Amino acid sequence: MSMNNYILNLLNIEDKNIFILPNIEERIIKNKKYKIIERFLTYNPDHCPCCGCINESHNDIIQWGYRKNCKIKISKISNCFSLLILHKQRFLCRNCNKTFIAETSLINRNKNISNNTELQINLELMMKQSEKDISERLDVSVSKIDRKLAEISSHTVLRHASLPKSMNWNEFKATRDTKGKMAFIITDNDTGNLFDIQDSRKSIDLNKYFRRYSKAERDKVKHISIDFYSGYIFLAKKLFRNAEISIDRFHIVIQAYNALNTTRVKLCYKSNPNYNKLKDYWKLIVKNENDLSN
Repeated sequence: MSMNNYILNLLNIEDKNIFILPNIEERIIKNKKYKIIERFLTYNPDHCPCCGCINESHNDIIQWGYRKNCKIKISKISNCFSLLILHKQRFLCRNCNKTFIAETSLINRNKNISNNTELQINLELMMKQSEKDISERLDVSVSKIDRKLAEISSHTVLRHASLPKSMNWNEFKATRDTKGKMAFIITDNDTGNLFDIQDSRKSIDLNKYFRRYSKAERDKVKHISIDFYSGYIFLAKKLFRNAEISIDRFHIVIQAYNALNTTRVKLCYKSNPNYNKLKDYWKLIVKNENDLSN
């Protein structure tokens, strides 16, 4: 193993286009001791990212100096902060006369924190500790830790890789720590098992949830049973083009039962000599029930 590959392996850098310079020095920056490692990045590009010209010969894309002093924060070395000074090769495309900079897997574009450090931030956030402790340990700002935490929190991991072929949508009264008053529940009709629960039944939240699955996966759904809620019907027709939509028989029976019970009560009242008084009393009961439901 060459000295360059040995140092790259020691620093956990997989990009073989980075070449180490022999001088490694120590420097005090903002009352912190750093190990300064200087390298340069160069390679023979396959094409021009500006115009797409293929680099078939040495005259198509040529080297055009270096973009020097790109400071990158990398992981600690022997419990000492480390700073990489990377000189990136600049290229000139003879086809479009535009220049571009060499890129590396060590760091994303327009960033100064290495991907290994980004991964280490994620691992540190899994531990029970303050953001300030993490920032001091990894030599990054507290705002960087806060943004990373917000990015992780906003990303919802799907519990299942695929949707059931036949689903049932319904809602139930949620607890106080949820987003809405009613929670959304999905059941697999083929197995009868619970598939997933969302803390809101609002159309905007359900649309965002189901769109996390690809269109090809949503097209595999063949049947959706729901209640009479118009928001569910509109969403099912919009996102599941191949699904047959039907009303859950439980809600049909409930509607028929309520209509039959209302008619029975009205007929009993009409046969009573005091029908007019009971009619006013019945309207008062219905009004009170509507007020309570609202």
